[in-house]
Order: sequence, then C-alpha cells, then structure tokens
Amino acid sequence: MAQLKHNRLVMLGSLMATLFKAAKDAFEALNVIAFDKHWVGSTATVAKMSNMLTPAERLDKPWAVQVLAVAEGGTWFAVDLQVTGTDKVQMLSLHQLSEKAAKTMLAFDLEVYEKFFGKPDVA
Repeated sequence: MAQLKHNRLVMLGSLMATLFKAAKDAFEALNVIAFDKHWVGSTATVAKMSNMLTPAERLDKPWAVQVLAVAEGGTWFAVDLQVTGTDKVQMLSLHQLSEKAAKTMLAFDLEVYEKFFGKPDVA
C-alpha cells in the first residue's frame, strides 16, 4: 500500500512539473492588450505559479494554473490558465494587480516575497 501511495506521489509530481512547464511556455507566449496596456509574457518576471483549483485526485480534469508576475514596467499581474492534458493551454483571464495585492498573494511564500519586496518588518 505504501508503495502504491509513493508511486502515485511520484506520478503526480511528474505530472505537475509537465503541467507547469506547459503553463509557463504559454505564459511566455502571452502577447495581449488589456486595461489599455500591452502585456508580454516573455519580458515579464514570473514570481510564482500555483495550482488554483484542481485536487490531486482529479488527474483526468483540466488543471487551473495561476501565474503571478511583474511586467518589465513594474506592474504586477496574474494570468489564469487552464491546462488540459499535458500541453493544451487556454488563457482564462488576466488581472492587473496593485503591489499590495501582489504582496498579499505572496504572503505565505516568504522566500519569494523577500526576493521581490525585501524582508518585511518583524511584528
């Protein structure tokens, strides 16, 4: 039983890496106009990629992936993507974010938070 659980975790880890690579490749190809701005994924810096909604036991369903990034001009944004299979990616939405919203989204990832915003004050 333990071996089956281990095999499933290994398979899931490999699948997640494949899905995130497909999502990152699609993000880098991003080239759209929204909110009166030109958003170019290849010139943005990705801060974090997250699986948004899909539980691990639903391997047969499309995966929702969110990419949090900062544009070359310093504007934060998030792109919601749907990955079907291992390589079919569709952009669902693009959200322009305030710096405060980006900080909130990174609040539970201290290493990434510090990379972009520096060390926060200790409470």
